[in-house]
Amino acid sequence: MITPIRHPFDVLLSCFKQNFSSHAFNDLLLTLDSATALYKTTFEMWLYFKERVGENFLEIKYEDIVQDFDNQMQQVFDFIGIEADDSYKEFDKFAREKKHVTSASKDQVTQKLYKGSINTWHNYADKLLPYAPQLESIAAHYGYSLSFDDK
Repeated sequence: MITPIRHPFDVLLSCFKQNFSSHAFNDLLLTLDSATALYKTTFEMWLYFKERVGENFLEIKYEDIVQDFDNQMQQVFDFIGIEADDSYKEFDKFAREKKHVTSASKDQVTQKLYKGSINTWHNYADKLLPYAPQLESIAAHYGYSLSFDDK
């Protein structure tokens, strides 16, 4: 199983800003209170599951993919046991040519990699920092700081 990891505050901000269709699960993303609770519960369950099932997991940080795409993708290919050609580098072209992309982040997946989504939360620190105590253990587990001073 390959699990993408991203800074908790950037995840919250991204979910909070999305215009998801309304249904019971997505309605949990309408406030920072409920989105934080959902994120915390989800990651606590993930860590519990991961500890008990085994080590056949690759966790890969979004920030590392953006900063070092080729080496991070090589880790993915090695993990799943395939030899890749360079076509993976044209993911944006593939997404643009696809007739129907169902991701809420459709606009992003049709673009080349960009660094603009890393630490976007800093622009909203005053709104997000109150949630740091709830997310501290998860952030620390993955090496993220929830302090604005540690940019």
